[in-house]
Amino acid sequence: MDSPITPSSSHRRRRSTVSDIGSERRPKKGDEDYIKRPENAFILFRRKCCEDRNLAQGAGDVGEGDVSAQPTKKQRQADLSKTISQQWKSLSADERQYWEDLAKEKKVGALFQLFSLSFCLLA
Repeated sequence: MDSPITPSSSHRRRRSTVSDIGSERRPKKGDEDYIKRPENAFILFRRKCCEDRNLAQGAGDVGEGDVSAQPTKKQRQADLSKTISQQWKSLSADERQYWEDLAKEKKVGALFQLFSLSFCLLA
């Protein structure tokens, strides 16, 4: 007969074997060899929408220095994301393809940067 499984033995954390493969660590943000992940199509679209929104609000808000405006902006991020997500879903195939192509360009640029960095490290 099998031994009964106790709660403490059935919920053990598995050890990650990734750290055992090599002693090299992934570069962290701020490290000299850190390469930022390329942005996907939606993130590029969202950034453009936010930039357009900020421009539409006008330059009059920039010089006021109102500290109380900052929390309000953070509170609206969830609503803003929902609105932009709906806009993204309603894009036509041609419009979405523009953003997909732009994301591919960013990805190629990031790969080129990665390979050139690897080459510099090996040389």
